[in-house]
Amino acid sequence: MRIYWKKKQTDMKCKKCLDKLEILRGCWKVGLRCSGCGHEYSIHEVAAELDEETEKELEQYSAIIYD
Repeated sequence: MRIYWKKKQTDMKCKKCLDKLEILRGCWKVGLRCSGCGHEYSIHEVAAELDEETEKELEQYSAIIYD
């Protein structure tokens, strides 16, 4: 289980259930997770679909780790 200490809901939709995605910040990773079904997305999986607000939120992190 990953532990995240910061969450921020976005207007982006999950590809599986269409519920909203939230940005998750942990000690070693930033990612997105569906608030409905719980599916987790790495940034590179949704990079082409980032909306302006989500992109602005992600700009605050100096590095985003891809796994």
